[in-house]
Amino acid sequence: MAHQLSFECLIRYDAAEPGITVETTVQVGGHSVRFRARVDTGASYCIFERKHGEILGLNIESGLEQPSRAGRTLNQRLKVGQLACLFVL
Repeated sequence: MAHQLSFECLIRYDAAEPGITVETTVQVGGHSVRFRARVDTGASYCIFERKHGEILGLNIESGLEQPSRAGRTLNQRLKVGQLACLFVL
């Protein structure tokens, strides 16, 4: 039996780039920032540049330190534990 799928919107991305990069909005309280980000639906964490957290008014240094496993050097540590809303569509 054949099924037809229909979607409310279509998001195009460059298939030549690694991963799926789309316009993204991150929101904390009344602050938001919009930028292009890679989406990994199986990831445990969302990793963004420090400048994005600062625009959102997050206290970056209050986050918990975790070793980086995101393609960075083994000595680099990430700050995690901030709560934010992520919008992709």
